[in-house]
Amino acid sequence: MTLSLASGYLFNCLCDHYHHFKEDIALMAEMRFTTYRFSICWSRVLPEGTGKINPKGIEFYNQLIDGLKYNIIPFVTMLRFAMPESYSKTLVIKSNIG
Repeated sequence: MTLSLASGYLFNCLCDHYHHFKEDIALMAEMRFTTYRFSICWSRVLPEGTGKINPKGIEFYNQLIDGLKYNIIPFVTMLRFAMPESYSKTLVIKSNIG
């Protein structure tokens, strides 16, 4: 998504936690956060919804949790709005039965 501000400045990314989580964690520590609630994106870990796990997705979340070394407690949730497409198709089919 490309957005334009009134000043004419264009940018393509509003939030890039995936690439800047180390800096984000350092800012949290500086602000004295004690917990960090974040969601695991299903499609990052299970792109097809079932079967093969994406090792890069697991690596990202491992690094994120390991990076919370400033006495910040991870509070992990599952991001239900980003479920793999195959799951959402299955749910639609099941909800139309009966």
